[in-house]
Amino acid sequence: MGPLQTRDKRQVPAGQEEEMRGQGRQAVLDPGQNVLFTLYTHQDSHLHTRDLAAGEDLSPGVHAFVHVLHLDQRWAYCLDLPAPFGLGPAAGHTLALGEAVLYVFDAASGRVVRASTQDLTIGRSALLGRPAKRTAEDSPAQEAFAVAGGGRLYLAQGRRLLVADGATLVPQATWELPGPARGLAFLNGEVLAGAGEQVLRLDAATGARLGAVTLPGLRALRHAEQAAG
Repeated sequence: MGPLQTRDKRQVPAGQEEEMRGQGRQAVLDPGQNVLFTLYTHQDSHLHTRDLAAGEDLSPGVHAFVHVLHLDQRWAYCLDLPAPFGLGPAAGHTLALGEAVLYVFDAASGRVVRASTQDLTIGRSALLGRPAKRTAEDSPAQEAFAVAGGGRLYLAQGRRLLVADGATLVPQATWELPGPARGLAFLNGEVLAGAGEQVLRLDAATGARLGAVTLPGLRALRHAEQAAG
């Protein structure tokens, strides 16, 4: 649609635009900054604009990154993710937006990182662990989901929902779901969890079930908001 700019407001020269080689996994919008964060995996042959501008023709060996696009200022930036991100199934990767922070989780390895949305650097990484025993509904290829709210990070894959401190990434709880995870949302102190063909209302502090709505054929829970009135 038009030329992109680098973060320092310089136009990307023709022929040096990034070519997205890989699989786009998920995207979240920061409405305050009007910045779109998109998670990509399996990027063995991807070259960033900075590599192309430097005349490098070798892949940097990054297997996953978050593509950051400012929708007003029209600059783009790639936040590289360290291994093992991108080495496991793409569906097992997920991201969530918190207060001035971005979380990225790889369910296959149990690794999570916390990055600043201001300077676009990773400030903290932690290993949250994986299920000791996997079933057909809790395999590494199952889709993972994440949401942040109330100072906590919530991560779901299969029938397991992990809870971690949003600042330290220290694990705080593990909640079992009655069916395979179908998505997460945070609303008014509650975690809404798609599980099988239900959407559960869970107390964000304790995990206590506050209610459930059955939705036959539920595929994904992407967003929730309170109805007017």
